[in-house]
Amino acid sequence: MPISKTVPLKIWRALGALALTLGFAAAANAQAYSFDRFLSGGGGGQDPQKKQLAVGMGSHICVNVGLGTQANTVRFIIVSKIPQPRARINTVAFDVGRHAGLFSSIAVTMASPGVKGNVAPPQVHPFLRGMTPEFWVDVLHKGHMKPDGLSPGRLIAISATLGAGKTITDVLSALNEGLNPTTGANGLRVGVIVLYLLGGPPPGVATIQDDGGFVTAASTPAC
Repeated sequence: MPISKTVPLKIWRALGALALTLGFAAAANAQAYSFDRFLSGGGGGQDPQKKQLAVGMGSHICVNVGLGTQANTVRFIIVSKIPQPRARINTVAFDVGRHAGLFSSIAVTMASPGVKGNVAPPQVHPFLRGMTPEFWVDVLHKGHMKPDGLSPGRLIAISATLGAGKTITDVLSALNEGLNPTTGANGLRVGVIVLYLLGGPPPGVATIQDDGGFVTAASTPAC
């Protein structure tokens, strides 16, 4: 389903206006990454076509990284462009790898209408296989049939306070180190857990195995 038909034009215009307000496009040293690497989860179940569709959804999720509005901060803006209107991002996690002390704290600073995120204790999650997060954000929602949550056409902005002596150059270097699938555990990786990748279960069905975790995979101009 084309994104242009899934997300109304007025939403994209509102998203663009919010993005300009946040100022990430003009931030010095700004960079964008996709989440085009599936880690674990139901991933569409056993049907090969559904599985291929589900695990490919990470290419429609972006994180824009740039200087924050407050001194000594870096801002991460996660944007969903998933071509499935019921899909919901419900977790954003940060694993700093070998870069201990890169951040001292994080905070949710802004989000699209209908999106609410809370900083929570980090945890190891089976959908984020291979990640040991130091920072964690829960993104609230009431299910795939409800209008709230981080759905396509919406975003959330997370501000990370830099550790002592750290700069945005250190952050971008660590992010690029984390892109390598073989040695990426040494670098900074951002993971997301996404529910209802194929639209979620119909009434009376517990699951259709369409959830999963994704991690930053490539620097991209498409975001």
